[in-house]
This record gives sequence, structure tokens and C-alpha cells, in this order.
Amino acid sequence: MSTVGDKIALDDAIDDLSEALRYYRAAADKVDDPDREAEIETTVTTLRENRNKLKRELESQTTLNEALHTGEESFQEAIRAYVTDEKTLSRIRFRQARDRFEEANNTVEESDMELLSTPVTVDVTTDRELPTTQLSDLHGFDSKTAAMLESEGITTVSDLTDGGGETIVSDEITELSADDGLSEAVITKLTLLSWLHTKDTFEFSTGQDISGRYKQAKRGFEEC
Repeated sequence: MSTVGDKIALDDAIDDLSEALRYYRAAADKVDDPDREAEIETTVTTLRENRNKLKRELESQTTLNEALHTGEESFQEAIRAYVTDEKTLSRIRFRQARDRFEEANNTVEESDMELLSTPVTVDVTTDRELPTTQLSDLHGFDSKTAAMLESEGITTVSDLTDGGGETIVSDEITELSADDGLSEAVITKLTLLSWLHTKDTFEFSTGQDISGRYKQAKRGFEEC
């Protein structure tokens, strides 16, 4: 579900249907007319089916929300750990993120409901921050590398993450790499940094958003 309000609304709807079921079951016990009793049983069956459908939706939405929340937090911590050369921790977090995004992706694909009809917004908190946002001050970016990146207008982490960082990585940076200007290690760090998210929330609007994160986490795990 995208908000706490959505969960409350589903819980309330389930409670309302449960109350209606109790009412009709009690009524059925007092009816002697077979036709009327059959009508009530039909209503009870419909109410039960609707309640079970809402319960399945609540369960799927809860699973999706929790998987995306823990997946995104692990993913963001993995990036920060990788950039600060904590490769073991980074590998663990990328693996955890990969598995949770895979779980989220499967939940969406296997559900007979549209779980992303409303975007899922997850809170993102991490105890780990980069020591600096200046690329020239991060480990692995020597003066020559920093100068090459500066020639493309890339001096800070926000230059990679604002306005479509992956486009920058796949275009300008790849061109520099083709000219033997940047090492594979630097390319990897820049790519991961382009996935960094520094705001308090992250929104998943489509299945492609989830599968994209899964592919990124999988690649991050393989790079460690």
C-alpha cells in the first residue's frame, strides 16, 4: 500500500464486511422461509468472497510495501558502503536488496490485483552517509580523474544523481572510458553513485521501477 491511510481503509472495509457477515448469519438462523434463507446464503457467500479478496489484497500490499522499504534501505546503504570501500558490507546489502526487490517484483506479477494503481512510497533512512559529496575528495578519484570529470561538468555527487544520472554515466562517462580516460573501478563507482538517493522517501510507480532497482542491486552485488 502506498500510505498508512490505505492500510487503514482496507482494514476498515474488512471489518465492515465481517460485521455484515455476522448480521446476515444471525438473520439466517431466524428465517423459516427456504427462499429467503437461500437469498441470505447467496448474500453471505458474496460478502465472504469480497472479504477474502480484500484480505488477499491487504496481505499482498503489506508484503510489497515491506519488501520495497527494506530493499531500498539496503540498496542505499550498499552504495554508500561501496564508495567508502567497505566491500563486504556492500556485498551483503546489495544481496539483501536484490532479494527483496525480487520478492516485490514477484508479488506484483503474481497478484491478480493492480498493486501499483497508487504509487508505493517508502521511507528511506540510513545511518551511513558519504564523507563528502565532492568527487575529488572521495577515495579512488585522483586529481587526473577529477579533472576529466570536471571537463564534463561533473564535480559533485549531485551532478550524477540530479536530472537522470544514468544518462550521464552511459554517455559522457562511457565516452571518456572508451578513450582510456577512466578506469573500470572509477566507472563502477560513478555508476553506483548515480543510483544514490538522498531524500527521505522513494516512490515506486510501476513494475519497471521495481525491476529496474532489482537489476541495479544485482549488478551492484556482482561488482563487489
